[in-house]
Amino acid sequence: MITADYRSPVDIPLSQFTKLKLPYEAPFHPDLPSLEDIEKGMEENFINESSGTSPEAEDMIFLKQHSQVRVPDVYAILEFSNSDRVYYHLIMEFVEGEELDFNMWKTMGDDARDKMCERIAEQFNFLRSIPSQGYYGRVYNQGWAPDIMLCRTRYKELCGPYKTYEEFISALNATLELQICIGNDSVKIERKTRRLMDKVVPTLAAAKDREPVFTHVDPALRNMIIRPLEGTMATAKDYEVTLIDWADCGWLPAWVQMVAFDKRLMLPDIDSLRKGNDWVDREPHEQLKAKITRGLGNPGEKERKFFVDFGRQTYHHLF
Repeated sequence: MITADYRSPVDIPLSQFTKLKLPYEAPFHPDLPSLEDIEKGMEENFINESSGTSPEAEDMIFLKQHSQVRVPDVYAILEFSNSDRVYYHLIMEFVEGEELDFNMWKTMGDDARDKMCERIAEQFNFLRSIPSQGYYGRVYNQGWAPDIMLCRTRYKELCGPYKTYEEFISALNATLELQICIGNDSVKIERKTRRLMDKVVPTLAAAKDREPVFTHVDPALRNMIIRPLEGTMATAKDYEVTLIDWADCGWLPAWVQMVAFDKRLMLPDIDSLRKGNDWVDREPHEQLKAKITRGLGNPGEKERKFFVDFGRQTYHHLF
């Protein structure tokens, strides 16, 4: 069981964030905790607390109904009033498994690594095979919350949905321009940054992988629960992968998933970083990423390289 506490980032009616009727209770579920149990758990244990609970639950329910992607079951969203605020607690399945890390990867043989990455890529291929709805946005033709990093152009209105690819890249470009102006004195923005900004729309307008596909925008290892089958992580004959943290997912251009992998999918040597060192061994990180993206066919390679260069030179990223 994992619970989360919903708080709207701005004062927008909840009905604009989701079409899911709240409170929600699945037709079949195990015994649910009481609100008192949840409050006690939040005081005595670590229970995830974040905004965006209801849209994320709606996304997971949609994926359960319309795809083969392995996601936790959503059992309920309970309503709780406190003073002048209303909170929603998401109750969902607890998924058994482990999170891949640097030390674990180092103990695995090539066959185990290949099989695990194959299973991870399989989940993302299931995700990308969901039939397109012809727009760029959240499930059921909805927009994202105003604080989404990718298209953060508004404050009190949802971002999207965007009917065309041109509308989407226009919003993305406006977001990058806004981020750079906020982070710099607009008068003193370096020429190389201005030149790169001038290339954003032409580069993306020429993209071949522009069709909307369902995308997980935070494919970090912490959001992949891996359960070894018949053995340990290092010796298992096979693996079962469950994807979590579905906040801000939706239909996005096919190349966006590759940019997200490049920014979020990391396998750093945590022990070394804690000692104040840089990544001593980058090879495992690059090997992991290459094995997973190869299983997806590496769409959007040109756009991925563009945003890698964009981030290095401007210190601004899509994610």
